[in-house]
Amino acid sequence: MDFRSFSQNREKATAAGANCKSEEEAKRTMEEKLKQYSGKSESELMSELMRTANKMKAEGKFDAAELENLYQRASGLLTSEQLKRLRSLIDMIK
Repeated sequence: MDFRSFSQNREKATAAGANCKSEEEAKRTMEEKLKQYSGKSESELMSELMRTANKMKAEGKFDAAELENLYQRASGLLTSEQLKRLRSLIDMIK
């Protein structure tokens, strides 16, 4: 193995390690968020949802198309009742 091959292999291994770290970090962040919201009532969750949506709108980060994309992706995973609820939430946020 020459130096160039060694260097390229090392870069690939480093990049793969970075992906693992970012995946682990994303998993940790998701778990923290789940813990944060797990003890809240539905009205508390709705308040937090609306507060976050309004903040994103004010910052110009709100994307209604992304919500529609989420709805489409979730349609195969949710029951018809869950889809109705998700639709009402999306419509309320918009």
